Formats: sequence, structure tokens, C-alpha cells
Amino acid sequence: LGDSFDLVPLGAYFGKGKRTGVYGAYLLACYDEDAEEYQSVCKIGTGFSDEDLQTLSAALNEHKIDAKSSQYNVADGLECDAWFDPVQVWEIKAADLSKSALHRGAIGKTGEAGRGIGLRLPRFERIREDKSPEQATNSDQIADMYFDQDTVKGQEDGADGGDDGI
Repeated sequence: LGDSFDLVPLGAYFGKGKRTGVYGAYLLACYDEDAEEYQSVCKIGTGFSDEDLQTLSAALNEHKIDAKSSQYNVADGLECDAWFDPVQVWEIKAADLSKSALHRGAIGKTGEAGRGIGLRLPRFERIREDKSPEQATNSDQIADMYFDQDTVKGQEDGADGGDDGI
């Protein structure tokens, strides 16, 4: 995909190995204006420098919350080690988008009950300090970008046959 996504980190997973002491992966979401909720679209662990991991962990720890917010539409299989208030927006690049039984991006807009859209092979680019979480890529934009993909446009039923966008 040539376009990037502006997504909100909702939670994180403890790092292992050389990432011990910082978060090694994050759960990111788009914003659904109609439902006023954040919908998970990917789990990301690539594109971060060691300095990024230190800085992001320290900054987000200041916004840690005790439990997942009721505003977070996240599958049970994606329970994070830490949850955060929605305070940052990150620019993310991805290989493509696929329907997902796990992620909830644009849920109800895919033509399949219970399936959302997830990003495949997401990569961290930078923090978008010029945007608020409510200005993140929204679920309508995620759906539009999914259906605009050449691999999806050419299929009559819109099924992409891809993996679950984990």
C-alpha cells in the first residue's frame, strides 16, 4: 500500500529478549465516529529503533489505565499486558489490508458478520504529534482502503481469501 494509516495505540505487550524492560509490541486501532469507539486493526512490533521503544514505553506508561476501556472494541484473544488512554497517533505503513476474524476495524462494513479488517505486515513510521486520537484514520477510511485494493476490486463477492490480518 502506498498510503499510510494514522492509528492509536491502545495497549502493549511486554518485550522479551533484548526488548525486556520495554514494550515489545503494541495493539493499534482506528476510530469509529458513529460508535465512538476504537477498533483494533493490528498488533505491531516492527519499525521501532531501540530508542523508539524506550521513548514510547516511557511516554505511554504515563497514560496507563487499570483495565481495557469500554470504548475499545478488541477481541478477547488480543488481551494486552498494559492498556492506555488514547493519547497518541502513530503513522503506520502496511503491506495490505485483509478481512479478519480477530481484528475489529470497520466491523459491520465488510459484508461478513463478525469480521473486521486488519493490517498485514504493519511497520511503525513515526508519531503524529499534529493529530489527536479522534483525528486518527477512521473505520470508514479503513473500509474504503480495503475495498480499493486491486486484489479486492477484481472479486465479485469481495472476499479476499487472505489471512486474518494479525
